[in-house]
Amino acid sequence: MAMFDLRVLGWGRALPVSVLGRHLLPWSLGSLVLVVPAGLMMFSSQPQAFLANPVFLLKLTLIAVAGANALLFHVGIYRSIAIWETGRCCGPYQSVGR
Repeated sequence: MAMFDLRVLGWGRALPVSVLGRHLLPWSLGSLVLVVPAGLMMFSSQPQAFLANPVFLLKLTLIAVAGANALLFHVGIYRSIAIWETGRCCGPYQSVGR
């Protein structure tokens, strides 16, 4: 994810975002397919202990926020990816990464 995030922020402009996304996003989804069942199995071993742990609840909250952020990115701004690759930019964030 860090490679994609850095590219979205403007580093590595020689590589189009759409090309990088085509290569990296399937790896991210594959990782999610492996990590979620592993986490559910670990949680199912001692659910009461995990739910009583405030750090675990914070972790779940942060994961939910990250998921919402990714969802908003993909249904929102990522749909305008063609504009990013033309050299025109995105308003106030134009100077990020330069």
